[in-house]
Amino acid sequence: KPVALQGMIEQLRTIERESKRCGEIMRNLLTFARQAPPHREPQDLNTLAERAITLVRHQLELQEIELERRFDANLPPCSCDGHQIQQVVLALLVNAAEAMPQGGRMLVGTEVDPEASGVLVRVRDTGPGIPDDVLPHIFEPFFTTKEDQHRTGLGLAVARSIVEQHGGKLTVRSSVGEG
Repeated sequence: KPVALQGMIEQLRTIERESKRCGEIMRNLLTFARQAPPHREPQDLNTLAERAITLVRHQLELQEIELERRFDANLPPCSCDGHQIQQVVLALLVNAAEAMPQGGRMLVGTEVDPEASGVLVRVRDTGPGIPDDVLPHIFEPFFTTKEDQHRTGLGLAVARSIVEQHGGKLTVRSSVGEG
């Protein structure tokens, strides 16, 4: 009977784990489907970026990723939904970290964008880069190159949607071998 009990415990753990995964997928789908309009207030983008970094700092350390910050100290406040913009920065950091499982360098920076009369948040990594055939698809919902079955492929799609709701643009530049 102890063997049968152990098997049942393992099955219950699997049910619990998969239920949580389904819940996360549903949350992501709902977030994507009904993007709430941003609640805009003046925000310090440096603070929002630092909060996102705090959430991934331990993972970066475990992966031996060297983090460099280049925050513009004279950045004007940005009228945005702080929670949503922090979610965008977090999605970019997570993607950059996942591109460097064996370590590397990541740069997170902010600066005034004179061309758009706004501000820029940049995330750069020294990962393998994105192949030309994949690059046009990275912002598509449900598109993922990750083998992890728990990935939904919604992170960058949601991030782009949030940025566009704020009147901005989320762009990517990448070449194979150059991050």
